[in-house]
Amino acid sequence: MWKLPDGKIISSPRAITIDGTQYPASIFESWTAAELGAINIYRFREEPYDVYFYRSSAYTDTLENSEIVRKHTLIDAMTLSELQTATIDNVKTTANNMLLPTDWYVIRKSEAGDAIPADVLTYRTAVRQASNDIETKINGYTTYSGLVSYITTEMNEDWPTVSG
Repeated sequence: MWKLPDGKIISSPRAITIDGTQYPASIFESWTAAELGAINIYRFREEPYDVYFYRSSAYTDTLENSEIVRKHTLIDAMTLSELQTATIDNVKTTANNMLLPTDWYVIRKSEAGDAIPADVLTYRTAVRQASNDIETKINGYTTYSGLVSYITTEMNEDWPTVSG
């Protein structure tokens, strides 16, 4: 991507006119950074951020090594309480999805009295326990950044895996 003198960002080369001079799309690939910089065209890069957790309240564009870098001032996308509620909803959905493939054992037991294999019972118990433990951890966070860190680095490791 490139930032043009008028402030527009373009993602692919195209012919442009600057101060009455026309330039072909090929300048974006064939000219050096210094040549493009001479007419105030710079490669453009935006520092990424997770839009689920954060919103941009402002940004600054700075010239770094012949490239314009956009850095955002981030604010929380929701309150800690809202993040806890949304995450717990996701945890319950995950637990439900993990239990679904073995639900038929429970139905068969209820309808026909056939025993549920021990490994299936162990797994189902582990899923429910993990869901409860994760929910307790989520509710224990007192800072937004702490909860975001747990969600993005550790939470998925707290689920059991299917054995066998």
